[in-house]
Amino acid sequence: MKLFIDLTTRRFVKSAASSAALPTLVLKRRDVLPVEVVFVQRGAAVETPAGTVTKVALKSKFSDANFLALADSGTLDLYTQPVEDLFVGSTASADALLEVRYTRTGEATRTATLQVEIQNSVILGDEGTPAAVPDGKATQAEAEAGTDNEKWMTPLRTAQAIAELAPPPTWNSVTGKPSTFPPSAHTHTASQITDFASAVVAVSPPVDWSNLTGKPSTFAPSAHTHLKSEITGLDSDLAALSSADTALGQRIDYLAANLDPAALDSIAEAAASIGSLQTQINGKAPTVHTHPASAITGLSDYIIASAPGLSIVTTTHIADGLTDTYSVSGLTSSNPSHVIVSLNGVTQNPDSDYIVNLASGTIIFDDYPATGTQIVFTALGLRSVQPPLDPTLYLYAFDTSANGLTTYSGRLLNTDRPAAPALPETATSWTIRRSTLNAAGRVIATATATGSWLNRETLTYA
Repeated sequence: MKLFIDLTTRRFVKSAASSAALPTLVLKRRDVLPVEVVFVQRGAAVETPAGTVTKVALKSKFSDANFLALADSGTLDLYTQPVEDLFVGSTASADALLEVRYTRTGEATRTATLQVEIQNSVILGDEGTPAAVPDGKATQAEAEAGTDNEKWMTPLRTAQAIAELAPPPTWNSVTGKPSTFPPSAHTHTASQITDFASAVVAVSPPVDWSNLTGKPSTFAPSAHTHLKSEITGLDSDLAALSSADTALGQRIDYLAANLDPAALDSIAEAAASIGSLQTQINGKAPTVHTHPASAITGLSDYIIASAPGLSIVTTTHIADGLTDTYSVSGLTSSNPSHVIVSLNGVTQNPDSDYIVNLASGTIIFDDYPATGTQIVFTALGLRSVQPPLDPTLYLYAFDTSANGLTTYSGRLLNTDRPAAPALPETATSWTIRRSTLNAAGRVIATATATGSWLNRETLTYA
């Protein structure tokens, strides 16, 4: 309930936009009304200044100090004993006065009053309780009869009346229906005729070769040509023939002619020297597989005789265009130079084209190899010192630090070995290269020192 008070005239008005006085207010006995006092000035509602205190009271007359009801927390509750006392017997209404007191900051308390009529709207029974409301609903029989005009219908009674007075029609209940139904002109598709196929066979049976008249006795082919693409498997047969024109023995001879052990300075140099060989031996590799050096006829003996401790494991893949990481067998180091990588026979740069992940046994390319590209990994497994078979050859050794971020590759000429029983590791003429790797396995720095292999971690590298 909103009460509009004009701040200028201090009287109740009908609305914020109206200056017409509100003559009286009608309330219902036992009402509980939320009260909101709205102040109006010059035909518009105004904000109530901060700190304004407003009280609303209902009393019998202006001079009465006792309230019939008082608005508490903005709610005027008329269900009070003083209000109940006004209604004795069959009193229809009672007069009262609504008083609003408001105190604005820095001003005196103001009062606005309004005549009120409290109506006795509570229906009382014999014991002072609300009397029962007559039921008034139609029974099922009344609803199905459909003749009573005084009762009211519930949804259930309405459904029962419809079912009784307007049931769903049946064929027998339909009146005026024709006795026959002559078909109108129309057509059918072949799929709608159930025996269409058998009917066609009966009218026009399939042609039989033995019953065909005028057929030739022979069928001599006329002169014609075919395109290469029309001959199934021709391209793959030509490719196989092209790749098989060089025997494996010739490729091994190529390896023997190009791998000069005396020219090897480190495992990186060995990879570079064998790179051209790898291009020659890639061959056809339709599925992923590996080969140890011992499985290549004539290769293992030459490699072992030329560089003791060397082992080669080759892994081949066919790229799918969606993957940059491929498995590789035989990894012994995270140094990219310890793996020869070729794409369609072209050797890749270990410092920029790929990295090695020793923990997962994978090679990770900087870009995705194209679909169908032949990928060949050759892992060089030089790991430990072994005695050479030829005094003119070098002895090689390789090691990786515990954290995998430092690798060592050593070279010792056989003639520099100490006399037995001293081990080759104790020689002070080892040429040792130290490589520093980043977390991805890429070489970021190298340095060289000369000294004992056993002291490789404490040597001075430059």
